[in-house]
Amino acid sequence: MAGDLATLMTWSYGLCAAAYVLLALFLLSQIRGGHAAAPNSAMLAAVVFTVCWSLLSLGAGETGSSGLYAIAMEADILRYGAWFAFILLLLKPDADAARPSQRSHRGVAFVIAVVVLAGLVAQALVASGVLLPVPPKWLVFHPLMLAVIGLFLLEQLLRNVAADSRWNIKPLCLGLAGAFIFDLYVHSDAMLFGKLDADAVSVRGLVHALVMPLVWLCSARNRDWARRVRLSRKMVMHTTGLLAVRAYLLFM
Repeated sequence: MAGDLATLMTWSYGLCAAAYVLLALFLLSQIRGGHAAAPNSAMLAAVVFTVCWSLLSLGAGETGSSGLYAIAMEADILRYGAWFAFILLLLKPDADAARPSQRSHRGVAFVIAVVVLAGLVAQALVASGVLLPVPPKWLVFHPLMLAVIGLFLLEQLLRNVAADSRWNIKPLCLGLAGAFIFDLYVHSDAMLFGKLDADAVSVRGLVHALVMPLVWLCSARNRDWARRVRLSRKMVMHTTGLLAVRAYLLFM
């Protein structure tokens, strides 16, 4: 059984790395073709960190190295941070937008940056032994927060984008939402039982690989994100998704 699980993990993370290498090459061709906007660069960073996370997770699973696992966790946080930056760039209000909208956007961006940086520092301290011993549940609390933040940002993007631009971003939102929801399940389950489910972790790479075609489709539609994706005139922060996640976590 352990051998079957190891084989599944190898195929899962290997397929994820291969899929995102292809996506990275596609995004590089876009940037070289003159579409070098900030969202394109942020998406490319997210894709590159996904490749790093996949390969490091594969190496950690094959060798059992705690050092590789720690670096894989850092790459996972950076992957989330790059996706957050990408979505925040799409949500950035225009220069002539109302000041409350600009302040709200800056405040959300600042809080998310603090969460990501705190996770990177905490993970580095745990890996170095400075914060040991740490209860197992706390090791998955930060990844759980990242999944919740990702779903929150996707809700803001889908609700605040102009009606004529919503079709352009639906594949991206559906793909990333699926990946974030699966990560939410994996880490909430780990919070509940005090350890990660080996079966769920082994297919995590496969889940993210299945997301790649939707991300590719959206990036192919929106070579110029600033022109193809426009926000509505009144940007409002919505919390319906957060309430749903809160209800789910309370149920768990």
